Amino acid sequence: MSDSLKPDKHSPSIYYNIDYRTYSGKTAVRSFTTKELTVLSPLIEKVQKKLLEPSLPESTSGNEEIIRNDIILKPGDSSNLSLSGNKAICVLKMKISADNLPQALRSTVLKMTFDGERTVWAPVGDFFGTGYQIRQYQTLYSCVDEDSTLTSYWLMPFHKNAEITIGNLGNQEVSILKFNIMTKRYHWRDNSMHFGVSWNELHNIESVKTNQDNDSDGHFDVNFVTLKGKGVYMGTGLTVFNTVDAWWGEGDEKVWVDNDTFPSFIGTGTEDYFGYAWCLPAKFSHFLIAQPDGSGNFHPGMSVNLRFYLLDRIPFNDSLRFDMELWHWVKTQINYAPISYWYILPGGTCNITPSPETVNKPVALKMTDLIKPKPLKNGIMEGEDLRVLNVSNGGYYIQSIKELEWSNNAQLWWIARADNSTLTADFIVPENGKYKIEMEYTKAIDYADFKIAFNGKFCDKKFSGYHDQTGKDVIKDSAELGIFSLKKGRNTVTIKTTGKNPSAVPQYMVGIDFFKFTKLINEH
Repeated sequence: MSDSLKPDKHSPSIYYNIDYRTYSGKTAVRSFTTKELTVLSPLIEKVQKKLLEPSLPESTSGNEEIIRNDIILKPGDSSNLSLSGNKAICVLKMKISADNLPQALRSTVLKMTFDGERTVWAPVGDFFGTGYQIRQYQTLYSCVDEDSTLTSYWLMPFHKNAEITIGNLGNQEVSILKFNIMTKRYHWRDNSMHFGVSWNELHNIESVKTNQDNDSDGHFDVNFVTLKGKGVYMGTGLTVFNTVDAWWGEGDEKVWVDNDTFPSFIGTGTEDYFGYAWCLPAKFSHFLIAQPDGSGNFHPGMSVNLRFYLLDRIPFNDSLRFDMELWHWVKTQINYAPISYWYILPGGTCNITPSPETVNKPVALKMTDLIKPKPLKNGIMEGEDLRVLNVSNGGYYIQSIKELEWSNNAQLWWIARADNSTLTADFIVPENGKYKIEMEYTKAIDYADFKIAFNGKFCDKKFSGYHDQTGKDVIKDSAELGIFSLKKGRNTVTIKTTGKNPSAVPQYMVGIDFFKFTKLINEH
């Protein structure tokens, strides 16, 4: 490809995903003609308006609204609502309050049973597509309003009865300020299906698995759901808490339908599946896709992605398996919580079972909720695991380039703007004492000179980050920093730029691969 045709990452790019549907040989298929656009244009306009502005169902004599507000749920309490008759839930609204609202959105669980079969079990926040923090958005099937009301427009039919339970599995009191359900008449037929939602979380997992060859660049598949029976797959949501300045979503979706030996659907990246690219952090919502929160896409934080199906819904006769590849740029710890929406004939099964112990785990709001900045058993404190407290100028990132052979394939990368700039971070050691401290750091043509202090005491040595690109553009170097007194618990490390080599290009970069702490047995 010539340079003029190569896509520019920083300008709009267009991608095409071509899907197709196969039919049996006896199926009558009418070919599309442009004449139909003219004939159907009024209907197309009406449908477009409906998709862009989801609203309550039209009022009919068969509709019934049930309102239960101001429900107080103490830890372990639940509130139940039983429905009977040949009906369908068409609107479900909820608004909750708690001292710790993020935890309440995860620890308050919505359970639904239709005609004796439990098909819905999910945290309230995940069910309504907002993760565990209130984020406004609107799609065809669900939305979160400005006043924090959570709304579902999913059609949930039942033949004889339904039971809806809101359970408080957490350790605090939760108030249900609003709980409204609207039902309508529904004619149950032999091919009618129950609505289902399955949720689980991989809590504080390593984002990269080491394989049998000790290769730490091993991405892996996560099973979102496996369904047995006849049904229709309708949508996917994902709540991720990322802990580093690196992209978490390179992995592809893989969907096996019925007797597939190779996925019927295989994608090009998690973000492509959810309707965006280049790990876009911006919030957006459309009638079938939404990113209510993208703050964790390239920095520590929560991201929530949603994709729903309409004309492209995925039918299955015997089984469906939906996997998503977890492919993170960096080996770290993250929380990864998928949710799936589907319909299935009575008697169908789902492999994802309720997980009360998971919803009661503390939700992550900051990086250190999952990663504690402490050395490993071998004394290695990875640079990328340090908790940066402040920088006098410039930005810091977690940089990952496998070819440079950094420990854990990553480094703490600081791009300072001037001499005498400082970056301070903290770390944890298990015992008081004197420690021999060693360091591995990065050198390149645009790296600065610097010195290092622990708990405010600077090392006698100064270090040059300059490398003239002889042999390699970027190299690693190591150094002994000396003996330092460290206290049990939190300690600080400060890096200060002290100038640069006269031949260096105009940057003040510093890269820390890791520190190594060795406690001295005989401190005398």
